[in-house]
This record gives sequence, structure tokens and C-alpha cells, in this order.
Amino acid sequence: HRGCDSTLPGAGRRGCHRGGLPLAELEAASPPTPRASRELNRGADVTCAVAHDEVHGVSARADHREEQPATSARARSVDVAPVRPLRMEVLRPGRPPDASVYPGDDHPLACHAAVHLDTDLVAIGTVFPETPPWAPDRRDAWRVRGMATRDGLRGRGLGRLVLNVLIDHAVANDGSFIWCEARIGAPRFYARAGFVIEGEPFIVEGIEHVHMWRDL
Repeated sequence: HRGCDSTLPGAGRRGCHRGGLPLAELEAASPPTPRASRELNRGADVTCAVAHDEVHGVSARADHREEQPATSARARSVDVAPVRPLRMEVLRPGRPPDASVYPGDDHPLACHAAVHLDTDLVAIGTVFPETPPWAPDRRDAWRVRGMATRDGLRGRGLGRLVLNVLIDHAVANDGSFIWCEARIGAPRFYARAGFVIEGEPFIVEGIEHVHMWRDL
């Protein structure tokens, strides 16, 4: 999975067609209501702001179990430094090292989550408070960025483990809206987690993206 990692907002509010997946199919997975999401969150032991809390293979958000890997893999919160090399490898190849540093990485409420297989870090993601460009008054909004899984390991549900941690962290910190800028090919991944498309595709650094969001 190569996910939300760009910096420039898009424009427009109309529908689109992404990665061979019609908009109607993506939007069929309507985002859960706030109440339903909070019910799912009950009993979760994830507060990423508490350093290195761990989330095992089945998250509190078990509404899309097909994404859960049938392995002992788990996601946990980590410091930002370990996630940046994989960001560079997957999302910023050939760029200067500072290209892996995102505004918001050092926000007091930011959460960086990762999956390790043995000692190898193989999937990562970050979330922090940030309003979406199409709704600047949403002070309850959180942004997902830097979702990445190492080549050869995609499609195994590792990215979903990371996303579960990020969503749970936002909810635990009173977030009620989450969004991202999904790269081409990623909308199906986010749609399975309840995200829907907002607006038209846009280009950042030569790569097509689309805004996606869901309520929490």
C-alpha cells in the first residue's frame, strides 16, 4: 500500500473515477456514523499518545475483518525517526532526506504507528490534527499521512493494522473526522475502512491523488 503522503490540497467537490474502481463502488462503503464508530471503539486499548502501546492483530475496529492478516503481526506506536527511512524508500525515492519530514510530525498529539516482522519495520503511517482544505472549520479533524508498506508485502492487511491504530488514536483524542490524500491505487484500501471520496483527482509532484474522509 502506498498511501496518504502529499502536501498540497486539491480543488473541486465533484466525483471521480480512480484506479479502475468506479466512484459508485467506492462510495457504496459509506462511512460509519459517529455513534457506531464510538461503539466499535469501546474496549480498545490503543492510545498512541502513550508511547509504544501495542495493538494486536484484531483491532477494536473489526468491522472489515477481511483486511486483518492471519499472522501474529501487530501494529504499535513508535517514535517518528524509525518511520522516515521507509517513507523515503516507498514514498520519496531519490529525494533529499528532508523530504521524509512532514509538517505535523512533531505535533504533541501526533501518532506514528508501525508493523514489524521479526526485526524489520515493514508498514507505517502517521496521524495528527489538521483541518481538511475543503472544510477549514472542522477543528475535530485528523489527517492520515505517510501510509506505506514495503514492496513485496502489500495485500496482506499490514497497512490495515496501521490504519486501525491511527483511527483509534484520533477517536481517543476526541477526533470525529479523519481524512487523507490518497495516491492513485489507494482508494480501494481506504474505502474498505469506510472512507469516501471528496472532490476530483489532483496532481502533487507528478502523482495523482484524491481526497478521502470518514466520520469517527
